[in-house]
Amino acid sequence: MLRETLEAVSKMVQANENLAVAYSGGKDSRVVLDMFAKRVERERLAVFFMYFVPGLKFIEDEMAWAEHRWNVKIRQYPHWAITTAMRNGIYCHPSEYNVPPLTVYNLYSFVLLDTNSRMVVTGAKKSDSAWRRQTIKNKKFTRVFYPLVEWNKFDVLSYLKTNGIPIPRSEKASATGVDLSSSSLLWMYHEHRDDFYRLCEYFSFAEAIVYREKFYGK
Repeated sequence: MLRETLEAVSKMVQANENLAVAYSGGKDSRVVLDMFAKRVERERLAVFFMYFVPGLKFIEDEMAWAEHRWNVKIRQYPHWAITTAMRNGIYCHPSEYNVPPLTVYNLYSFVLLDTNSRMVVTGAKKSDSAWRRQTIKNKKFTRVFYPLVEWNKFDVLSYLKTNGIPIPRSEKASATGVDLSSSSLLWMYHEHRDDFYRLCEYFSFAEAIVYREKFYGK
């Protein structure tokens, strides 16, 4: 599996075009960034992160660590799912925000334009979820490369260990754990209290999940 993946990566690199690598701080994105940072000149490599709420300290710490390890500069863009949450009134009043709908492909198109890149590279895998498999199968947006598409969790863990890359403590302990799910909000509240209340500045009612835990337990 690794050999086939590296062959595909080499072909992409040999195309001599600018590439935009998505980085979340999770296991998969660490593998992908490592593969491309070892093979692509820095002037052709744009690394980007999609934030759910800007300026969270534990995410900024993760970005700083990755920038130092791989000698890259990480750009940050709003996550496409923010607009869905705001328009649907998830932990906020829909009337508070007047935002147009945004899809992952809208965002990728902007990233490609902003970074003058030919392809977006992500760590998405078929084994992630049914939704992810459907997204990968969607051929409407062809400028995305999935080097780990056939990998599973154990392939990823093996690569990280072999290359001396730290494994995130858990999915909720990495940048990829920021969303409005109950588990993510509670993890942030208990582990990064200041960042949790910064999120509440955008999603005013998120603290309700904390009171539910206090009154009824997890």
